[in-house]
Amino acid sequence: MVYLIGVNHQVQHNRNLPQTGEFLAFLEDFITDKKIVLIAEEWNDDASDISAVATSTVEDFASINGIDYLACDPTFAERKVLGIRSNEEICQELMELAKQSPYTKEKSIEYQKKLAREDHPKREKFWLEQIRDYVDEDIIFICGTEHIGQFTKLRKYGFDILLLDEKIPVQVLKERFD
Repeated sequence: MVYLIGVNHQVQHNRNLPQTGEFLAFLEDFITDKKIVLIAEEWNDDASDISAVATSTVEDFASINGIDYLACDPTFAERKVLGIRSNEEICQELMELAKQSPYTKEKSIEYQKKLAREDHPKREKFWLEQIRDYVDEDIIFICGTEHIGQFTKLRKYGFDILLLDEKIPVQVLKERFD
């Protein structure tokens, strides 16, 4: 069973947020009655560098609780090989489009997110390949809330999925914290 959790990425690296504490407390409660063999997440070394942390909160949690951990997101180098555009490439596309048609700042941000979402299926397929060996195990997979809809389609690859969003403190799931 894959227990799928969608979060605001801040809880994966910002240890000072109250929401991070709520999230880790939720994980602590959740694993007490499950035989979780792996906690995997949308994370990689590049994310650690960008966030200026050595490890994610999830990796630390897994280590403290003696559970195997796997960072599943492709690195920048792997994304290039997979044909996944970088933020710089997306911004370049936006600049080219802006020359043809003026965009407001809000429209540009909206379009930038749209372009990034176009590459989500490639990343999600990469994640699937990372956890494929755990198809018959109980694992937790943590990703951004924007991936939940697509990633639940893992069922067609033989994974049992249980979306845990209703059980997580609401603040953890908010797209932006107030």
